[in-house]
Amino acid sequence: MKKLFCLFLVLLSTHLLAQEEEKEEFPNAKRSYITFDITTAIDFINPRYRLGYIHSVHEKWKIGADIGYGNETISLKEYRKDKNKDYQLFEFRTEVYHIFNPTRKVNHYISGELYYINHTEERFDDYFDLKNENTRVSYEKARMERQKQGFNLKYGAFFPFGDYVGINVYCGLGLRIRTIDYTRVIGEQIAINYDDDHYDFLYYNYDEVGTETGLNISLGAKFFYTFN
Repeated sequence: MKKLFCLFLVLLSTHLLAQEEEKEEFPNAKRSYITFDITTAIDFINPRYRLGYIHSVHEKWKIGADIGYGNETISLKEYRKDKNKDYQLFEFRTEVYHIFNPTRKVNHYISGELYYINHTEERFDDYFDLKNENTRVSYEKARMERQKQGFNLKYGAFFPFGDYVGINVYCGLGLRIRTIDYTRVIGEQIAINYDDDHYDFLYYNYDEVGTETGLNISLGAKFFYTFN
């Protein structure tokens, strides 16, 4: 009986020690995160507030989703009322994370992200191009509609500042499909075989109507609050 009791104590202590080692070995294994992306909030081109949730499903795997929304009333962007108004942007993102070093408190990862963006605004006294038709349309007023979807491959790290808060810094590269259209056009004037006297790589613009595929760069930082 005494031998059985001793064996029971040994097995119990081994089990408790294994649990304690597992807890120390994977400090973030069962944690969930609420995130706030600070880079999108201060974006001077298309500002929006992006909130997210990340759930740990395994020592080396996490899944997450983000929702972003911005308009000219709540966002930090200062619109020129004679050129733009009624800015509104909605986005949705979902992401899968693979953790390289789950035994450390600072977790480095690689992730795959799918996203969708819908952006609209009113524009005044500007133009858009129909590149395939070599046509430029000037207008007094028009509604610009932009849709963007794609995939990013990202590298980043979760840096904790304490037991509950920290920052997630990331960068990445991917593919995007962007579609731009103009509707409700007022005061249009059409020019054919126009002279294109500007350089697209020098500034950000949505002047070309149609669907375009290209590269997408992802770079940012998220504050996070974690809980078990």
